[in-house]
Amino acid sequence: ADLNEVSHLTGLENLRTLWLSDNPCASEPDYRLRVVAMLPQLAKLDSTDITPSEREQAANLPPAVVHGAALDHGRPSSPFSPIEERRDLRSSPDSRAVRQERSDSNHWSERGSRA
Repeated sequence: ADLNEVSHLTGLENLRTLWLSDNPCASEPDYRLRVVAMLPQLAKLDSTDITPSEREQAANLPPAVVHGAALDHGRPSSPFSPIEERRDLRSSPDSRAVRQERSDSNHWSERGSRA
């Protein structure tokens, strides 16, 4: 359960209430503060009003904590959002070469299985 998936909701300016407590991401460290930092338009999270104190704490969280980089336990952090990171990986020369190699490999393995 990746709390960074919540970042996909940032464009929903009219989103006021969000209920995530029954999801695994709710057990992540600083869950409430991280969600409030990503979605400052929320008024209520999991049936509990967001307090001014929570808003202030969320606003002061370092970006690495908000986006979970400090919690990734050995995974390299990235300055990109999850969407930007995926887009960047898809367009890199290395990923294009890997996709082509897989395509070639699948082509030959399919031809071999038909023989």
